[in-house]
Amino acid sequence: MPCSWDLSLLLKKFICLVVLFILHFSYAQKTHELNTNACLSEIFISKVFKSPETKNIVEMIDYPYIDDEGLFSNNRNMYDGQVIQSVEEIFDINSFLDDTANAVVYGYFEISSGKDENVNFLFSTTDGVKLFVNNNYEHAYAGNTFSSVEEYISVPLKEGINQVVLKMPNKDWDWKVKIKILDEIEGKIYSNKKDEQIEYFQFLNLNTQPSFG
Repeated sequence: MPCSWDLSLLLKKFICLVVLFILHFSYAQKTHELNTNACLSEIFISKVFKSPETKNIVEMIDYPYIDDEGLFSNNRNMYDGQVIQSVEEIFDINSFLDDTANAVVYGYFEISSGKDENVNFLFSTTDGVKLFVNNNYEHAYAGNTFSSVEEYISVPLKEGINQVVLKMPNKDWDWKVKIKILDEIEGKIYSNKKDEQIEYFQFLNLNTQPSFG
């Protein structure tokens, strides 16, 4: 009788472990809906990559830590990683990973678009980013835009599901990323406001220039 009870308990434990395993690997990552014109709230990130060949942020962005970077995905049979959520629209990558100085992670998410259109990515990062959309390289920059004007780039999306890959480098401790995605209409509004701000500051600078002669 004790032996039968032990087998029953072991079977229950085994079933619980199997259920937890299935739930862990079958979690469906959210698809970002373009029509929300909102900040990205969820992203799949890889494990940390490092190389002794990379000495600065530009080299980290350029160096191919994996083959076919634009084809990185959330397929856990191919890539070790995890889905993380933003807090107040910000991904604090250091809170999810260890040993992150002079390191790179790849990120993956999908965007659903109702039509073929140009969309607008607004990046606020502490060290920069490299962007692929549907396996096409679109943009890269190195620098801190987190506490200043965000990096702005317009890229084409196709109707349906679009695959987005980000390569995110980190030099020192602070490793934060914020990504806002605007559709074509909202992007034009944002672009016009940005142009007006630039013109206004240029006007102020002209008026404050000292006059000689």
